[in-house]
Amino acid sequence: MKPSLALLLLTSALLLTACPKAQPAETAATQPVTPTEARPESVTPPVTLGGAPARPPAAQTPTQQTPAAQAPAAQTQAAQAQAAPPATRPASSSAGARPTQDAPAAPARSTPAPGTPESSRAAPAATPAAPSRPPVTAAPERPATPAPAAARAPERTGPELRGLWVDAFGPGFKTPTEVDTLIRDAQAMNVNALFVQAVKRGDCYCDHAAVPRTDDPDVPAGFDPLADVISKAHAQGIQVHAWLIPTAVSNKAVRYPVTNPEHVINTHGAGSEQPWLMTDRAGNTWAGNDQMIDLGNPDAVAYMTGAIRSLVHNYDLDGIQLDRIRYPDPAVTGVQDWGYNAGAVAAYQAELGVDSQPEPGDPAWVKWRRSRVDQFVKLARDAAKSERNVWVSAAVITYGDGPRTAEAFTRTRTYTDVLQNWPAWLSSGSVDLIVLMNYKRDFKADQARWFDEWNAFAKSVRGRGKVAVGTALYLNDTRGNFKQLDRVLASGLDGWVGYSYRTPSAGVDAGSETAPAVLSALSAHVTAPGAGVFERRATWGRP
Repeated sequence: MKPSLALLLLTSALLLTACPKAQPAETAATQPVTPTEARPESVTPPVTLGGAPARPPAAQTPTQQTPAAQAPAAQTQAAQAQAAPPATRPASSSAGARPTQDAPAAPARSTPAPGTPESSRAAPAATPAAPSRPPVTAAPERPATPAPAAARAPERTGPELRGLWVDAFGPGFKTPTEVDTLIRDAQAMNVNALFVQAVKRGDCYCDHAAVPRTDDPDVPAGFDPLADVISKAHAQGIQVHAWLIPTAVSNKAVRYPVTNPEHVINTHGAGSEQPWLMTDRAGNTWAGNDQMIDLGNPDAVAYMTGAIRSLVHNYDLDGIQLDRIRYPDPAVTGVQDWGYNAGAVAAYQAELGVDSQPEPGDPAWVKWRRSRVDQFVKLARDAAKSERNVWVSAAVITYGDGPRTAEAFTRTRTYTDVLQNWPAWLSSGSVDLIVLMNYKRDFKADQARWFDEWNAFAKSVRGRGKVAVGTALYLNDTRGNFKQLDRVLASGLDGWVGYSYRTPSAGVDAGSETAPAVLSALSAHVTAPGAGVFERRATWGRP
């Protein structure tokens, strides 16, 4: 029996009433998306200490990390003491000893006044999981447009220095466990060189050198930190450079007494028969928190170069790095008033044939003192190279605006105030490598500009030497540190060194972050597959 027309019309009306309307596109677009569909611009994944960053759960709501503001401090710390005449050459290299390699205290950390860093750089979001609910229609869904692949880091060929400064003012390499962690962290970051602070303030974190072993109570008796670092780093293909502060021999912040009678502060300090300490025109010996040996005193220079030679002789080092090779910051900008050690003044008078004490601004006296710095660098190089062909590098000052020409450099505070002429060291071959202590806060526009200016200038005067850029990890958040690293590698210079392993971000320096967490995030970023600037290992080679 066929239904009547009225019955058919009534049935259709009832069916339309039971089904909802299709939602208009503009209304659908306003609905909240589920976590699995979200593609946040910035997500900070939780970090697992000592390992790679953990992936956030798929349903986690992304949050932006905002670090606390802080005022990073320059690394001012301690002098030490103890005695030990130069040891005989060890018979075995099993522990890193060689058988029969400046605010740059860390490299002279004189920096502009601290500021408030911007928020930390966020790591990329985790890949979203596929929705678990099946489609409600039987028709096949249109394939989603794939997310663009991460931009691959530009290919760089040839040797590239990737280093970390490892200072001795805190944990880092003072125990076997610390050394194990250091090597693991360096491997995770694809670092190929460690600049380990072997000589801090007239003492050595080692057993076999012409300066006494440190009395640092954090170093276990019978443990040779430098030898252990060398042995374990070399096993992983990582170079070790002994970072030295030859000039500074005492520090007000020392937390243990300098009692060793053979320490230079006790043999040639204030009140000794032959004092080597640098003094200013008024006779003061404390330059800030430090007392320093005078580079104009010939006996002091011979002592320091002997210490360098003993290290290269007794340890299987890949290089030495000179730090604080300069005069202290003067009381008045542009007038260097340090260098009045009696032995230094006598040497100046004998060389120039004068008998009066020079005035601080006397051009001949200024030139002579600057030449003492130059001469020490050359003598240090000769001492190291007399043992074998290790890298000889210097951590150098980059105060203020960067110069554009060699002539403009002579008007910088680096040249006029602290009497450091490091472009001449490159051109003369006195060093194989310069590492700029380019310590700038990237969140301050003027300092970010200075950073790039100094890098460009260094490239212009590189000559036959090599130039790497040292960045102040402790002055910037992780985002700022990533930005500076990217600019260093794009500059065409020879590599990067981060200060420091112990304080790898401003947050760590302020106590709001932990070093293991920041190092883990840094490693994950620089070695990220397809995008990390250190994704592939690189060699540094020999000078």
